[in-house]
Amino acid sequence: MNKVIFVLLFLFYPLVLSAQLFTSEHNTESGQAELNSFPVDCEGNCFFMMFLEVRLMDFESEKESGAMYRVWNKERTEFVMFGISANKQARQPEIKVISSQLSTPKVIGSSKLESFEGFPFEWTDKSYKIQNLRSVPKGEHSAIQASDISYSDSLPFKPYTVEYLFLGVSLKQYLDATNQNINPQWKKLVNGS
Repeated sequence: MNKVIFVLLFLFYPLVLSAQLFTSEHNTESGQAELNSFPVDCEGNCFFMMFLEVRLMDFESEKESGAMYRVWNKERTEFVMFGISANKQARQPEIKVISSQLSTPKVIGSSKLESFEGFPFEWTDKSYKIQNLRSVPKGEHSAIQASDISYSDSLPFKPYTVEYLFLGVSLKQYLDATNQNINPQWKKLVNGS
């Protein structure tokens, strides 16, 4: 699977000579959460990329269900959060952006269970952009391509940490250690130094 994903990433990012995805499985019961945080060590133009395959979500209960990434400021008072959330009424996943700037969450697209969804997130000192990548059939294989789903806005804070927040979901996460510049330790793991 990792070899296939490497080929897919190579097709989407022609300048990338190699990619290393760290894969992890996550299962949280309805009403339960899993959270992990990573420090941001980047100045200027910063970016990272995560991929998700959400297998199960809680569409039945009133409890939140989703797989989200949140970028915080140092004081944890301002944030941008994005990812896949359960739409309880439609009983389907949707791609959502929530931030300390937005008065209500913004749905930017739909999703499907078991889809391979990528989320490149990039920012400067003034703005950020979220793009959605999807696996699309190409003959006997698949390729990763940018979908028409994206969102950008101003960024009134300096990102300090990135965290994942998984609520009542079963999923596989792929952390792209190569196509990022927020954590030099990840690149050291890839390069073996």
